[in-house]
Amino acid sequence: MVSSQLPPFSAPGETRQQHSEDYITKEDTFIMYTIESDCISCGSCADACPAGAISEGEQHYEIDADKCLSCGTCVDACPTSAIVEK
Repeated sequence: MVSSQLPPFSAPGETRQQHSEDYITKEDTFIMYTIESDCISCGSCADACPAGAISEGEQHYEIDADKCLSCGTCVDACPTSAIVEK
């Protein structure tokens, strides 16, 4: 969770927006998902993903966190409920 209070500005002329970018990360604003070993590699999640963030891995399908929109479409598409929040 992101705190609404930020540490004091550290650079002269720095705006609150510039300052807050150092403290707000993707992990703070997105739900991160992972695919567990229950995956049967059916490909339903990859087909449903609007960002193309899911691909077949060595053991099972995997989510590329850099591409993931955190929309949850893959969770709904998975027939074994193998996709869970990290």
